[in-house]
Amino acid sequence: MKSSQSNTLNKSQGEIMLSLMNPLLTETPTLPASQPILIVDDDSMYREFLRLLLESYGHCCLEANNGKTALAMIRRSSFGFVITDFQMPYMSGCDLLEQLSRENCPLPPAVVITGTLTDQIQKRALRAGAITILEKPFDQKILLGIIHRYIQNPKSSRRVQLPPSAPLTNPPHNGSSIQHVT
Repeated sequence: MKSSQSNTLNKSQGEIMLSLMNPLLTETPTLPASQPILIVDDDSMYREFLRLLLESYGHCCLEANNGKTALAMIRRSSFGFVITDFQMPYMSGCDLLEQLSRENCPLPPAVVITGTLTDQIQKRALRAGAITILEKPFDQKILLGIIHRYIQNPKSSRRVQLPPSAPLTNPPHNGSSIQHVT
């Protein structure tokens, strides 16, 4: 009984947080039902927030609490998009992307999110195959825009494998925390 009350309370808190932060968007991008979005983060509240946000726009989402679990899920199922935290126990988001690349697994477009964006983290994420990296907290319109861009034209969102010596620009310091690679 307490368990169901606790789940209801957590869901309500997540829904309240989502309603306070949910932007008014004119379009509702969706992926085919057979292509869910995989959310990978060790912070259960953050995973829930992302899931509620994406589900409010019609996306089907699955969750993993670390890269190791996500790796097993991607090996078994097909995903249309991956959102992964950079730093997690057992296997980081970049380790996940690098392992999938080594195994020649089909890798859906992936966004890496991090609490602390450094030039080193940015370079590693992009080299690992991320299409972009976002620093927490980020404007949810940016994430939704990235997903929408992929849905509209999947080829335009392909990851770029950068050579080890490729220079990257630092993220802009005007409040934007996104680095686009096209």
